[in-house]
Amino acid sequence: MQSMLVRLSIPGTGPHGGPNPHAAYGDQLQNEGILGRVPPEGDPRLTWATHTIAFADGEIVSLRAPILEFWHLSFGPLGADVMTSARVAPAIVGVGLLDAVAERTVLARAAMQRELGLSGRANLVWDLIDEREAVGRFGRKANQPSLKQQIVTAYHADLGVTSRWFPEENCTEVQIACLQQKPGGYPELPPALLDPVLFYTQALAVPARVSLLHALHARPIVALRARLLKRAAILSFGSAVPGAGHNRVGCLPSWVRAFPSLRPNYSFKRTADVGLR
Repeated sequence: MQSMLVRLSIPGTGPHGGPNPHAAYGDQLQNEGILGRVPPEGDPRLTWATHTIAFADGEIVSLRAPILEFWHLSFGPLGADVMTSARVAPAIVGVGLLDAVAERTVLARAAMQRELGLSGRANLVWDLIDEREAVGRFGRKANQPSLKQQIVTAYHADLGVTSRWFPEENCTEVQIACLQQKPGGYPELPPALLDPVLFYTQALAVPARVSLLHALHARPIVALRARLLKRAAILSFGSAVPGAGHNRVGCLPSWVRAFPSLRPNYSFKRTADVGLR
């Protein structure tokens, strides 16, 4: 689970109505420590349970379901009432656009949902920065109201870095070795370090979209992906995209021709450039 983390909570609510953290392990299991000084809290592992199902035509397929296990817990069992959530880091491209949307706009959209007979609603959370209730926007469950709070929370929960809003070390009362470590500053995340990270996150743009027609002229590994998409189009729609010439729009599926601005939601070239070869 090198690319994942595990959130923890127990029944009830914490301050300001948020999740209730575990008394010994807090709200996130720390599977790393300081060698020879602070032990990891535990070692989360994923195993898989396999079962088969049969379709109506007789085809048999195998399905896997993840099972989260905890090894080498340093502060005793988690308890039968613990609630866990294994997560991967969210994408951050384009989040500055969401951060720029006015809160009243989000609330107006939520009110529109009710007028349409739908149940969509804004998640109201506690804003540590402005010390008020605000609309949650970021995180898997929209529990952070701003990019700034998302960043300082991640610094504290993932790295144990203190800030103006999280002045205490990320150690529970039973974690004596953690509490005995000297801090790296007061706080450890001053504005000179926080502000550039916040600016980078706010300004990180969504990659430019590239059309399928453009991808057909790209370098070989990219063109291979385009040919695979072309093959998929042939299988799905019964029409081929010619491999040469510029007048190819007429041979694209009708739903593509109906939406000339439609583009893949990622760039073939950029995918190749980051090393997915």
